[in-house]
Amino acid sequence: MRTLLGREPALWLGLVAVLVKMGAAFGLDVSGEQQAVVNALAAALVGLILAVMARDGVSAAILGFVQATLALAVGFGLGWSAAAG
Repeated sequence: MRTLLGREPALWLGLVAVLVKMGAAFGLDVSGEQQAVVNALAAALVGLILAVMARDGVSAAILGFVQATLALAVGFGLGWSAAAG
């Protein structure tokens, strides 16, 4: 597993998400959509960094893209139900 500054990438993405949420809780004027965009951009950036570090641009870049897409979809109102069809 590749690390960024000695930590797993998921830790850094979690830190970004927590910082954005804390900022919103303590007066930073950001909407849910803006929080989703920040988290999506962080996921895309981490995916790109990992692609460069691994020298395997395809798999890490695709994973980053999927994470960013899901973060944007959820942030803009995707409401999947846990109930099957």
